[in-house]
Amino acid sequence: MQFYEFGKEGNLTALLIHGTASSWQGEFAEVIDGLAEDYRIICVGFDGHDKNDHNTFRHINDQILGIEKYIKEHYNGHLYGVYGTCRRLQNYLRRF
Repeated sequence: MQFYEFGKEGNLTALLIHGTASSWQGEFAEVIDGLAEDYRIICVGFDGHDKNDHNTFRHINDQILGIEKYIKEHYNGHLYGVYGTCRRLQNYLRRF
């Protein structure tokens, strides 16, 4: 799994999560520049869904744990918002 960050550090941070039948580029490429003007944007590239990552997607729970770890390590477990098309991840990550 890869994480891609856009926008100025220190801005409110939002996490964008693509669905399991797509990629972060396919879902968010058109809006990243506009959002990054005012927010710090994190896009997640799931295993098996990112041309820069050659890991195999095994289970959505692995992705959930990886995202949770990243948020805790890099953002002290706090985000301003989460948007995504992967319903299971949305439900799990509401607590951030």
